Order: sequence, then structure tokens, then C-alpha cells
Amino acid sequence: MATCGVYCGTERWSVKTLSDADRDKVQLAPKEVTVGWLISQKRQARLPSDRRATPIETQTYKIRALLVGYKLQADQDFHVVISDVEDSSKTMIVEVPSPECAGACASGHAEEFRSARAVTAALPEPVPPVIVVVTGVGFFDFSHGQTGAAPNGVELHPVLKIELESGSAPPSGSPSQASAKEEKTEVKVWVSTRSGVYHCPGSRWYGDTKQGKYMGEREAKKAGYRPAYDHPCASSCP
Repeated sequence: MATCGVYCGTERWSVKTLSDADRDKVQLAPKEVTVGWLISQKRQARLPSDRRATPIETQTYKIRALLVGYKLQADQDFHVVISDVEDSSKTMIVEVPSPECAGACASGHAEEFRSARAVTAALPEPVPPVIVVVTGVGFFDFSHGQTGAAPNGVELHPVLKIELESGSAPPSGSPSQASAKEEKTEVKVWVSTRSGVYHCPGSRWYGDTKQGKYMGEREAKKAGYRPAYDHPCASSCP
């Protein structure tokens, strides 16, 4: 598989981004299940770094669930918590990789990741009570004490599609629609991960610091990075 993108994560990263050695074994036709069903499945004892644990990790699933919340992680994944529509105490995590990251960009699913991220980023904060339909590949994560994690560590990772159920979408003309437009047209900035600042296209350090990565300006701000010299790209860059 061709190499592309920037470094974002390590732990079972190829499996998370559908760029692993077993990716061709994944059934992409989704099986419709519930959060409750997935979190009741037996966790595999051994989780190889570049191989999949069958049968959960070789199957794509489609889940109708209640959206609890989301955030942008340090590895650039959109980390989304969902709950069972019949029992909100049953929760799990689903994650959408950044198409700019190594692995994800070469997976053949970068556009699906980009579309799913646009839907997520367009939601207003705090997240309203909405029903979502999430399609993604089964995955077992290691326990990191994450809020909303399933007891067996199951996730959909990567997510291939997120849809707002008809009637659950935020009202027309809401701030989420403006956010979606911004997501599509925003400037790509260079984040210096060592200094915590980001640089605009055309500036001296754009793409030229020892440790850094490209990302949207909106995502950079959301992740806590600040603009160089306190000048956002919208006003400081052509």
C-alpha cells in the first residue's frame, strides 16, 4: 500500500484506518445491529497490531443510536459516543479518522472519512438529542478509561458513514449549517505540535517545522492550537 499522509497514531493504527494486512477480509456490506448487541459480544483475548480479530473486526455494522457527544482527539480522530436507543446506559465509542493521516489516506476510504467528519463537525455544541445512523467496521480497543467506552472495548473504527435520522436534524438555518460550510472551505494550516501554534499557507514556517501536521484551521482551534502571532489565517493569509 502506498505511503501518504502524516503521522497521527500508533496503537493498532493500521486496523483503525482500514489499511492493515487483513483489510481485504472485511465484509463491507453492513449488518444492522444495536449498541446493546455489539457491547455484549465476546472480546478477543489476543489483538494483533496489524491483523483482525474475527468475526467482529472483519464485519461492517450499521447502528441506529442516540448521539451523546463528540470531540477531536490528539490522533485527529473524531471520537463520538453513542448510546442504545432503548437503553441509554449502554454506550460505546465510534471513531472517524482524518483522511490526512497516514494509513487513512491510503485506505481507499478517505472520502468516506471526510464526509462523515463533515456531518459530525456540523453539529452544534452542546450536542442536541439526535438519532444517528452510523456505519463502520468493528474494532476492539484497549482500555484507556475513556468516557462512554463499551465494557468489552468494542467500537466502530473506522466509521465510514454517519447520517442524522430524518426528523432528528437540527433546524434549517441553524449554526450547524454554517459550520458545515466552514468545514468545506476552511484553510489548511500547518500545526507545530511542539510549540502548540499553527501557521498559515504562505507563511515562513508553513510545513517547515520539525514536528507538525496539516489540518483544517477549525479543527486546529478545536484541538487547542493557537494561531502564530495571534493572527488567524482568515485575516492574516491571502
